Amino acid sequence: MSEVLSPVGSMEALYAALDSGADAVYFGSKRFSARQNAQNLDTEQISKAVYECHKRGVKIYQAINTVYFDDEKSALLNELEQAAKNGVDAIIVQDLGVCETALKCVPEMPLHASTQMTIHTAAGALAAKKMGFKRVVVSRECSLDTIREIADTGVETEVFVHGALCMSVSGQCYLSAMLGSRSANRGLCAGACRLPFSACEKKSGQYALSLKDLCAFESLQELQKAGVCSFKIEGRMKRPEYVAAATKECVSALKYGRCDTELLKKVFSRSGFTNGYIKGTLGSGMFGFRSKEDAEAAKETFAQIREGYSTVYKRAEVSFEAVIRQGERISLKIADGEGCEAVVFSDPPSFATNRATESDIIIKHLKKLGDTVYSFKDARVTLDSGLFVSASEINALRRRATEELDRKRCLKNTAVKRFLPDKTFGKAAVYLKKTEGALLRIRANKASQLNKIDISLAELISLPFSEIKKCDIPKAKLCLSLDRFTADEKRCREEIRLAHRAGITHFLAQNISHFELLKDFDDISIHSGFSMNITNSDALDAIKDLGAFDTELSLEITGAKSQQLNAVIPIGVLIYGRLPLMLTRNCPIKASVGCKECRGFITDRMKKRFYINCQKDKGYFELINGEPLYLFDKKRIPVAFETIMFTNENADEAKEVILSYLENRPPEGDFTRGLYYRGVI
Repeated sequence: MSEVLSPVGSMEALYAALDSGADAVYFGSKRFSARQNAQNLDTEQISKAVYECHKRGVKIYQAINTVYFDDEKSALLNELEQAAKNGVDAIIVQDLGVCETALKCVPEMPLHASTQMTIHTAAGALAAKKMGFKRVVVSRECSLDTIREIADTGVETEVFVHGALCMSVSGQCYLSAMLGSRSANRGLCAGACRLPFSACEKKSGQYALSLKDLCAFESLQELQKAGVCSFKIEGRMKRPEYVAAATKECVSALKYGRCDTELLKKVFSRSGFTNGYIKGTLGSGMFGFRSKEDAEAAKETFAQIREGYSTVYKRAEVSFEAVIRQGERISLKIADGEGCEAVVFSDPPSFATNRATESDIIIKHLKKLGDTVYSFKDARVTLDSGLFVSASEINALRRRATEELDRKRCLKNTAVKRFLPDKTFGKAAVYLKKTEGALLRIRANKASQLNKIDISLAELISLPFSEIKKCDIPKAKLCLSLDRFTADEKRCREEIRLAHRAGITHFLAQNISHFELLKDFDDISIHSGFSMNITNSDALDAIKDLGAFDTELSLEITGAKSQQLNAVIPIGVLIYGRLPLMLTRNCPIKASVGCKECRGFITDRMKKRFYINCQKDKGYFELINGEPLYLFDKKRIPVAFETIMFTNENADEAKEVILSYLENRPPEGDFTRGLYYRGVI
């Protein structure tokens, strides 16, 4: 049966999960966790948590699932070493650099690909499997059919089935980072999407970027048949009562096909629940926000839930064997039926002065297992006549026996892993020779945007498949820009095939699946996009191993930090463009007012505009910043290439942008420097 995987943001939440029936839990420490605002566990608590889980036979996974910078490598190595020593069962990883480092330093540690890796196709899962991942946590945007295809690849498949549902595809949200330097990819998302955004001037109080919470418990049986091995509950920043209720109802839904969704709504919801992506449905029914009524309902429910997990959840049936003979030490053996047993001893029994102890009295006291993780199965007692053993002595033996069995079970279930020091860490970086004057690359949504531009200025021009056939740019200069979200993998394969047949040899890979789809072509160059979130030297090594000829760096790395990189392949940065702040499956405008009323943008409380890059024919949308990134007039760190990106500019506007680039003009109108100088926390 698939495991129920519960979130742990504190020790209180740990016990809530364990005493509600979780088969596995996941947590983050004080560093490199995608929920840095949770209480999280310190070093001592992690050791205790591993013990409490493993004595119960429960798995425990550590989230080391943020991106890191080179100056944090020492702290990362310490985190991996501690995870190995503590014997956690796996680590959850987003950063390709963490994967690269973990494979070298903790080779025995199973790796789970975080949902932040944006794996949403079978090819993406295969790529992760080949990289060394044992399990993939698929994007929440996957349908049941896609999940089945991913599971059929043979990699363990984990699916979120309850909790907060982000508007953006995980790993592709830069909204919080852009607005306040609090990066979702660094575990510090400020939840800006939960604030009011409006798609219509006439309507106030809209929450155009806020989705209802996910509850897919009704689909657990189907998901299990599809091959899902783990059902994941979101909520490391939630109260223990939430963890308990969600875990208990998930267990009930999986085992008995029923759960109390009304209770779950009272605990935490945003205008109710949705499971839209699993069913393949989108639209306004998925949107909701946290109201005062929702919050009030939760307060009244917490006390009821606490009573529900005040008793220990039983994990194993145990058998006892007591031997009480005259002149010999008393022995008590306990066995869990799963291969673990323990024997404890006490002083020889005394002769009875009044009533002798009987076997049924011994068994009665052995049954008192209420504060342990065990339930009583049977007992065999060998007892000489005329002897006396006090109740307190029997109880003490039982307690010592169960404690020793706890220890034995923990040892059985804990595999301490080797940690091998990274011998390359700390050595002087061997930098790739920087190009004298970065080459220019242009990325455009439409071929018509290039009509008034001298394309000879650009080394490479990237266009989507539908636009390539509309231009007469030399094939050697053209690059097929693959979709950031691959809604139809068969179509993506066909577009690659047709483009290659037409003479295209440059391809822009924008998610991990693209590297798998392109791997069999020998005569091409794969260019990795900013959405791969490359922020460190180890990630550069990994992306090179995947097949990248060069790569754009993450939008969240500063120029100064990029200069520290050991650039084993050419690196580039975005220097102009309306930055994509979210990659979404739902259109906030369509959900709010419908396509006929579309203005092409939404506004926040300050009436600031955020445009929608509509790719509905491809199954996704991008929320893009109203102010373009503009770095032409500023000093920039030398890189191999710089990219200008056109989204909603027309041909005249694109022409002016190129002239501004050539003349290093200062910006006119509203603009942003992005994160190139200020960076993220």
